[in-house]
Amino acid sequence: MKFFVLFIEKVKRAAFEGKIRVFEELAMKKLAKNILKKRRCGFTLVDALLAAVVIMIAVIGTMCFRYYAMTNAVKAAMRLTAARTASALMENWRGVDGASGFDPTNHLADQLDISSDDGPDEPDGYTKLGSYKIEINNADYYTTLSWIAEDTGLRRLNVDIAWVDGHPGDVNFVDVNKETRLTSYALNSGT
Repeated sequence: MKFFVLFIEKVKRAAFEGKIRVFEELAMKKLAKNILKKRRCGFTLVDALLAAVVIMIAVIGTMCFRYYAMTNAVKAAMRLTAARTASALMENWRGVDGASGFDPTNHLADQLDISSDDGPDEPDGYTKLGSYKIEINNADYYTTLSWIAEDTGLRRLNVDIAWVDGHPGDVNFVDVNKETRLTSYALNSGT
């Protein structure tokens, strides 16, 4: 019986060692899987391409925003210049009491690059004083001065100014797409 007990203990030990071996094999397989998983960690080509597309969309959006911001800044500067030019013409014309002999090419030649040229049509019923081309900051502005007698000694003065919005440079009057009008009154002594 002693032999039988020793045999059972040996079988138990072998079984125990076998279990250990089985556990060792399972542990090794699990370790191998973890190692393979770690090798697969990181970015795939698809991940990298998706990240590049997202970054490109953000960069293109920023560039478009900057482009439109600059374009709108140029347009705003041109509108402001047109308004200031119309105001300067009007104030100089009012300074000579809205005289029908006012010639901005003589009065403003030292301040503006101004010459006789085509300009916007005068409003119905107004008398056209003249049409002029004014170049400021490499942009062409076309203006027409006109007037109408309101009452004895009172004239309504009108300055129409037109330009190509957002496109400074040498353009023709037929290309204009923006126009503004400034109207004021002047006491007139009959000239």
